[in-house]
Amino acid sequence: MYSQAALPWFRVHIVILNDPGRLVSVHIMHTALVAGWAGVMLLYELIVVDATDPVYNPIWRQGCYVIPFSSRIGVVRSLYDWSLGIEQGNINVPWTYETVALAHILLSGFSILAACWHWAYWDLNVFSIGRRTLVLDLHRIFGIHLTLASLLCFGFGLAHLTGFFGPGFWTSDSFGLVGSIRFVKPAFSLIGLAPFCYGTIPSHHIVAGCFGICAGLWHVSSRPGPSLYKLLGMGAIERFVK
Repeated sequence: MYSQAALPWFRVHIVILNDPGRLVSVHIMHTALVAGWAGVMLLYELIVVDATDPVYNPIWRQGCYVIPFSSRIGVVRSLYDWSLGIEQGNINVPWTYETVALAHILLSGFSILAACWHWAYWDLNVFSIGRRTLVLDLHRIFGIHLTLASLLCFGFGLAHLTGFFGPGFWTSDSFGLVGSIRFVKPAFSLIGLAPFCYGTIPSHHIVAGCFGICAGLWHVSSRPGPSLYKLLGMGAIERFVK
């Protein structure tokens, strides 16, 4: 026989059960923590890094973590007149290490304020009809999230990596000796899964974004039938807890 569980499996989050307003607040706060960590960590590395000798004392040898990742997606310049490579991409893009760090810190601050507002004003009419009826179309919410994430994926591949509105990304030779920021044209071969080809990186973001947008719009406009509900137990996620 199974013993009855006092709390469901998501007992840590029981405070936001059936509370969509504070659920939004928690998600926004998590976004603020991630963005704040990225901005503060990048700022810290910019303070302690020695960029005077990028050949014999590169940033990765100094233990940097965020600066190398920022450099791979096109941020290679500093406001203090040093750079990690020859920029062959869009040199008019205003993003530098300092502006990227500041943007993430500001995003974190505004997200924290938004999270506090949603936690305090959780009882929003957008989540309910009348006084006591809670209405959440979870499948449509899932479709909206999938569509937005796919738009971000599609835009990153088309606008950022190919150089339409962004700087491109860091590319190098087969030996990893010479590298710079370049525009990369997408290579539409096998939906961007061909190995050892830089063109597959923007192409698989573009194709994955297209598929995700179609799937997200489908989930927004339709819903599974009762047989699929019953098969997957989609009506009660804690029904397996005995």
